Amino acid sequence: MKSKRLLIALFLFSLLINFGGANWVQNKIKLVKTIESNAKLFLIGPKSINIDGNWDVVGNEVRQDEVIVLTGNLTVKPGGNLTLINTTIYINGSFDGEFGIRVEENGILEIYNDSEITTYNIHRFFFDVEAGALFVMEYSTLSYCGYGDKQGLTIKANDSIVKYSTFHDNLFGIVAENIWNLTLEGNYFYDNYYGVSIVSSNNVIMNGNVIEDGFFGGVQVCLSDYMTITNNAFVHDSLYVMVMPPFVIHYTVEGNTVNGKPLYFLYNITDHTVPKNAGNIILILCRNIIIRETILSASDNGIEIVASSDLTIENNTMDDGNTGIIGWGSSNVLIKGNKIRNNILTGIGFSSSQNITIRNNLVSNTTLLAPDAKGVSLEDSYNVTIIKNEIINNYEGIHVKGGENVNVTLNNIHGNEIHGLYAENLNKNVSAQNNWWGSSAGPEYKEVGDQYDPEEVYGNVSYSPWLVEEVTINIDAVPPSLRIMSPQNESWIHENVDISAEVSDAESGVKEVLFYIDGQLVYTDTNAPYRYLWDTRQLSDGQHTIRLVAYDNEDNRNASEIIVNLDNTPPQIDTPTITPSEPREGDSVKVTVTISDAGSGISHVYLKYRVDGGSWMSIEMAGTGTATSSPFSASIPAQNAGATVEFLIEAYDVVGNNATSTIQSYVVGKKSGGFTITSTTTIAISAIAVVSIKAIVIYLTKKGK
Repeated sequence: MKSKRLLIALFLFSLLINFGGANWVQNKIKLVKTIESNAKLFLIGPKSINIDGNWDVVGNEVRQDEVIVLTGNLTVKPGGNLTLINTTIYINGSFDGEFGIRVEENGILEIYNDSEITTYNIHRFFFDVEAGALFVMEYSTLSYCGYGDKQGLTIKANDSIVKYSTFHDNLFGIVAENIWNLTLEGNYFYDNYYGVSIVSSNNVIMNGNVIEDGFFGGVQVCLSDYMTITNNAFVHDSLYVMVMPPFVIHYTVEGNTVNGKPLYFLYNITDHTVPKNAGNIILILCRNIIIRETILSASDNGIEIVASSDLTIENNTMDDGNTGIIGWGSSNVLIKGNKIRNNILTGIGFSSSQNITIRNNLVSNTTLLAPDAKGVSLEDSYNVTIIKNEIINNYEGIHVKGGENVNVTLNNIHGNEIHGLYAENLNKNVSAQNNWWGSSAGPEYKEVGDQYDPEEVYGNVSYSPWLVEEVTINIDAVPPSLRIMSPQNESWIHENVDISAEVSDAESGVKEVLFYIDGQLVYTDTNAPYRYLWDTRQLSDGQHTIRLVAYDNEDNRNASEIIVNLDNTPPQIDTPTITPSEPREGDSVKVTVTISDAGSGISHVYLKYRVDGGSWMSIEMAGTGTATSSPFSASIPAQNAGATVEFLIEAYDVVGNNATSTIQSYVVGKKSGGFTITSTTTIAISAIAVVSIKAIVIYLTKKGK
């Protein structure tokens, strides 16, 4: 025990260093000093006081450096004011609840500086601070308080303050009911049945407290608002929150840890994956949340779900707590491949929920709080499927109360202490066919269950046929690996595109791969290699989404998507020009043309030419503009006079679309100074001929005379 306490002390010391610095550590060291009750009696000395009978405080009293054994009730009456400084009060009752402390309306109780209130013997006492009173407790200790419906220090007074104090071995460390303005700061709660309970209260600040080893829970907040819960360290405990519709709350919950890992409190969050380092997770009014591969052990509730939907909870471990998963008012929840073991109350529990799938989980050894311990508990829930789970060695395997359309199939359900399945108050039966009940003869239908197989079932249950041997169940929540190999993300594509992927699954094998284009399923491939030939020619140019979804044989899924740019439009070729415009023998001819491409961009442009109908020759043209629009030019070598030259342009874009211009031509003229017939020469010759003819006519006319 001493070594355990030393380890805990060292752990707490590290937490305190992280949450407040040296001064706070000094305060906490002061707090955790515990002196056994009887040891103090040896130090009573002259200031020891025995009070037999009730102690009523009606005026101002200050008790300092005293040890008081009270065999009666302590009541601070209206107008009374009691201050305790370094004073110990032992409540000496002969049975639980015989005596206690009450601070009435308009009474004041202030407890300071190493004061302690505890029992004188094994019998517990009550401690009530009523509405309208004033209560302050700092650097002091309360222990062995609370019994039955008297839960512990119950505070109903507004503006109460409890700082740097220690609460241990109480039923509840503190219960706050119907109050405004409560400050709980720097306190240490350990080994209580429950650490702190806050009910129907507002403006509560909990900062920098350590809450450890509450048997049933650390901190519960019920129907309260305007909560500030910051920088608290939970050790084998956690936070539980109960809220009611419409679920509008004003909470600041941050900087808290559970067993040294972050407490994630998500309110009204959408599209989020919880980090794997979580120590405790609370979802309120959330949607599309993924919780995967966390270890949420040794806390009150591994995962709490309130009014949330579209959740995936897979491949997590939730051991040694109160409850693995607890949900209320939620829908569309997949719980798969989790290991939920050795919890004291419930493995998986849902109430007033619908569309819940519980698949391929191990739920075992939920036994401690019998008869309430259940592997799976459903209350007033609808459309629930429990399939391919190991539900073994719990106090009760599955308990269904109310609700409708509950389907239990292909599970191994055996070794539970009482019933494998118990259904009560159902209008329609639970379908529990094709399960293994620990015997080839099937289950026994009995109202009273026992610890021996075959399992017992009872209530409105249909359980035939059953499996005659145990089914092999893979606790597999690991999705297949998936990688799109081609095309590449953000790449340009055209015409027929080969979509291929590498897919594997070491656990249960690949079942299928689904190919989606722009959200539409276009192909399903069930065998490797996983590929699809996509004809893009009916689609418009621009961005498109390729998404692949792979499933293994336990329906774990993985998805990957890429964006591609489709370009099925060839480049545009403007009308080319030539320089010189009337080529002559010996002239090389420069051909210039503007090419544009709004898609993938221009890749190559070629000038093709031939002379007098011969073979085509090709020259790559040089561009001087941008990838999407540019003038290109190249030169045709000089040719002989009279040669007919034909030419055309071929343009290619990046993805391979191409365009070809119409054929242009020119005839090579003679060099300057020769006689080359042109349109000007023809006109000149015609004019000379006309003049000559006229002269001849005149000459002949004159000669005839």
